[in-house]
Amino acid sequence: MAPNPHRIDSFSPTLINDLASCGYQAAFSLDEKFKDLDRPNTFSSLGVVRHKIEEKVHSGELNDVEDSGLDDAIEELWEGAVAEAARRLTEAWAPVAPPSPEDWPGYQLARARARVQLRRDVANFRQSRGSGDAPRVERWLEDKQLGLGGKPDRVEFRHGSPVVVDLKSGPTQEQIRPEQRRQLLLYAHLVAIRHGTTPATIAIDTSTGKRYSEQITESDIADAVQGAVGLVNAFNDRLGDSFEPLANPSADTCRYCDYRSECRPFWSSLRRDWGQWSVRGKVTGAETVGSGTGVAIDVESPPDWPSRTCSVAPVIHDIPPNSTNVAFVDAAWTVGWDRLRTSWSTIVQFW
Repeated sequence: MAPNPHRIDSFSPTLINDLASCGYQAAFSLDEKFKDLDRPNTFSSLGVVRHKIEEKVHSGELNDVEDSGLDDAIEELWEGAVAEAARRLTEAWAPVAPPSPEDWPGYQLARARARVQLRRDVANFRQSRGSGDAPRVERWLEDKQLGLGGKPDRVEFRHGSPVVVDLKSGPTQEQIRPEQRRQLLLYAHLVAIRHGTTPATIAIDTSTGKRYSEQITESDIADAVQGAVGLVNAFNDRLGDSFEPLANPSADTCRYCDYRSECRPFWSSLRRDWGQWSVRGKVTGAETVGSGTGVAIDVESPPDWPSRTCSVAPVIHDIPPNSTNVAFVDAAWTVGWDRLRTSWSTIVQFW
């Protein structure tokens, strides 16, 4: 099913990055029919946890906590944020049960790093409090005339000069990536409007405590804003027409896209060397397997799949009557190319 998105009248730096990466993905995200496919995963949930705790730290919630009790207070904040993230994850994936937080990939390392980083943040925040240099965290900024708005993770002030900072919890973060630079430059535009001073520095803070910074100019910011407006206009010009020409299918672009099960360009471009255990084809049979159903298919995509047929199990969803086709996104390899197994996060789509 092709997306039929609404017109973009207001936009965020995140949406601009989506448009720049794959306009077809953005079209799916702007169509209410597909909102149920946009679901959190364990990695994004850990990122949300860190942001929530940072927001509480910089709102002054730990100002009156004695140093001797700071670790316990940070741990309490962590547990509360994790419980909320786990609840949202469970609700989004029902009736499938996601793993408990302790089994999320990277959970223990993220927890240990967060404890060290947050203790440092509390100390820095207390030191800057009252000086006018205290950071602003997760505050809404907007340019009403342009239609651009969003919440930068953090805006710091060094002797009155703003620094726009993004927090990244991913394990492979190093230098500022092009899409991160674009996003930070758009936030810098919003900061300049709010505070009347143009930021000269953007930065990425990693979960390991490292910071990667870049000096920027007003020209850099203006170029980013102009590019954002161009992307929005190009998207809106396609309203009433197909958005498929804006698709940019590739291993990197599609790897974490929530809309792959519905995306024709993805299935027509998918190849085995993309490293994704996703298959689509005609249903040729079904049998009871444990608590679910095993489905046999004739594989149509990817076209270079080593086996013409493949069985996937277990499928806990009921197979809709008269369904002749099925797509599995993010299954797992077992003992051969002719057999896959589903995990809690496997997307199953019949039609």
